[in-house]
Amino acid sequence: MQYPEFIELIKCYDFICLTETKTDDFDNVDIPGYTFKLKNRKTKSKVKSGGIAFGYKNELENYVQTIESESNLVFWVKISANYLKTEQDVMIGTVYIPPENSTYKVPDSINIIEQEFLKFSANHESILLTGDFNSRTAANLDFYEITNTNHDTSDNFNIDFSNNLHKFHMLRIRNSCDKTKNHFGNLLFRMCRNNNLFILNGRVDGDKEGLFTCRQSSVVDYFICTYNLLSCV
Repeated sequence: MQYPEFIELIKCYDFICLTETKTDDFDNVDIPGYTFKLKNRKTKSKVKSGGIAFGYKNELENYVQTIESESNLVFWVKISANYLKTEQDVMIGTVYIPPENSTYKVPDSINIIEQEFLKFSANHESILLTGDFNSRTAANLDFYEITNTNHDTSDNFNIDFSNNLHKFHMLRIRNSCDKTKNHFGNLLFRMCRNNNLFILNGRVDGDKEGLFTCRQSSVVDYFICTYNLLSCV
């Protein structure tokens, strides 16, 4: 992480989410002007792998709170509404899910993240998930289309918020350069559908094409947020 080009890139941002940091409990990330918090993975060999880091400018210390959780697949922090100038604090979950074919794979990883999301969403309406999900979703719908308003549906998704996306200058049907789906991807867009979460890739200004995020061949890294954050994007 000490490459000059990398450090200069980081200095453009107030907050930084990093995945697959390959750090352990003896490591520190030392970048002048920034504080980094780490969530490391227990390794199965002598080779370091996985890991998540969240960084922020030192002067923002009073606006950032790290939140403990059981899973090492996601690292939660809370950013104060006083800094963001939002109505509510924002929870950010930085995610790293090992690939489906990895020795570190966690078959129920999406479910684990969903359970943590549900736990925090009980008290926080503004939640952003970002990172490496190793989930390929193609351009599948991340919402349920409600065609019969007289039909009772679960309270979790009985409002088709997708009809309001145009208000935020966002595409209702997102695009993706990646036309492939995998098992984790199927689970991910099911999680989005069930919890009114929206994938920003392929939908917002700056990435309305759904550009590749990995080796110019796949989309596995995402920004995903609750509906009430869309106006802030």
